[in-house]
Amino acid sequence: MLVLTGALQGLQKFLALGINGIVGAILRLAFAIGLVALGLGASGALAAPIFAGLVTFAIALVPLVPLLRRPPSTHRSDHGLTLKDVLAYAGLVLAGTTCFAALTNMDVMIVKHYFAPAEAGQYAAASVLAKIILFFPGAIMAVLYPKAVERYARRQDSSGIARQAAAAVAGLCGGLAVVYFLIPSLLIRLLFGQGYETAIPLVGLFGAAMALFALVSLQLTYYLSIHKTRYIPLMVGSTLLQVTALVLFHNSLLEVIIILLVNAGTLLVVGEVICQGLTGAARRPSTTEYKGLFSP
Repeated sequence: MLVLTGALQGLQKFLALGINGIVGAILRLAFAIGLVALGLGASGALAAPIFAGLVTFAIALVPLVPLLRRPPSTHRSDHGLTLKDVLAYAGLVLAGTTCFAALTNMDVMIVKHYFAPAEAGQYAAASVLAKIILFFPGAIMAVLYPKAVERYARRQDSSGIARQAAAAVAGLCGGLAVVYFLIPSLLIRLLFGQGYETAIPLVGLFGAAMALFALVSLQLTYYLSIHKTRYIPLMVGSTLLQVTALVLFHNSLLEVIIILLVNAGTLLVVGEVICQGLTGAARRPSTTEYKGLFSP
């Protein structure tokens, strides 16, 4: 599925990609309900994604059939990519995504280690609610990446698209963070019910931190698309600093969230000062840089 959805994204078949995602979610739910209703219990619920995956695999294959049916003689072989190029780029992606996962998840494990179970449970509730914000920019990232890659391959500036994406993410996630500040108690009661009142003061600030991390995710996506490799060491350094700060300073749950907020904001500013991909025109790759990365 990852290969097929990656192909759909790379070919910018966004309608097919969106339909596949929606149908997949509906099928997972439908299969889960149906199999559980047949008496299969937890096994049925676990089997549901497998059956849904088989169906969505077939659906994703349909728009790619014309490409797969093309005679081998029509396929271009002058792309210049080598296995070394692919592995090097995959390593950058792995490092960046691993660091982002650590930045947005390591705090829960550290809180669980240093705080009492009751406090850790309250923090976990606020964390689940706040991290919903991270899922909202996913569609924007899915469009930004292939479009920025295409422009990079054509040696064209892509900073305008990146700025539009950043504005959309900032508006969407910032708006959600404002809602978290305004009605935290209502949101906590709707999702978790009674018994999580201690989490209410954490929700607004936690939402603001996740809104900043959503912008960090956009930065990472964009700089990977235009091969701004200097951003990856910044991600690694930011991750190490955040973990160190959380281990050393955790007098309260609010202090933990402030560390996340400050670190996300610092990474955004430092990353932009060094890479300057959003605030200025992205530098077009030279012919030398370009060779072995993409076909003209």
